[in-house]
Amino acid sequence: SAEYEIIPVDNPITAGIIRDRYHEVGIALQRRPELIQARHSVDLTRINLGIAKNQALPQVDVVYRATFNGLGSNASRAFDQETSGRFVDQFVGVELAWNFGERAERAGIRIAKLQQSQAVAAYRKALDDVITDCRVALRNLNTSFEQIGTSRVAVTSGFDNLRAQQERLERMSPADLDSVLASQSNLAQARRAFLQAIVNYNQGIADVERAKGTLLEYNNVVLDERP
Repeated sequence: SAEYEIIPVDNPITAGIIRDRYHEVGIALQRRPELIQARHSVDLTRINLGIAKNQALPQVDVVYRATFNGLGSNASRAFDQETSGRFVDQFVGVELAWNFGERAERAGIRIAKLQQSQAVAAYRKALDDVITDCRVALRNLNTSFEQIGTSRVAVTSGFDNLRAQQERLERMSPADLDSVLASQSNLAQARRAFLQAIVNYNQGIADVERAKGTLLEYNNVVLDERP
């Protein structure tokens, strides 16, 4: 790996990006996959609760039964009469089934309600986590942008100081030489801090898009949803 050098194609972003906190959080509430999954879980538990309530209701069935009879003296004649449809008994009725006590049904309803409460609590927790994550990402982004300006001022000041020291290079004493070396070191540290602030700012932009659930769209990555 030491033989290769990674050269970025795009320049890092240094311009300030105006972000509406409420708008960004709103997008995150719509796009974060864990929230979508939590909402589906709540819908599923609501359906299961409806099923449990339906199973607790009395069961009423309409019954229709037709019997084809064969009355021949031997098996062959009986089979012929049975297939001819001449001797058919028909029955129509209503069957009612009701479990006295309904302990199993009531237990099923209670289990379904508890599962629904757990799903709702999990959804609320996911909401709080997403909102907090998005707010922290936005706050870090603003802090990183402010550090860019401060680091740029430090680089400019360090460069001006070094240039002033170099202009006195001809009449320089050993003490002045140490001052020039210190100015060069300070300038290098200021430049390093400035580049790190730019890197942190661009990482903050990516972190905000991740918190919103739109990181793929931000990087122009589209997933094929075909089966």
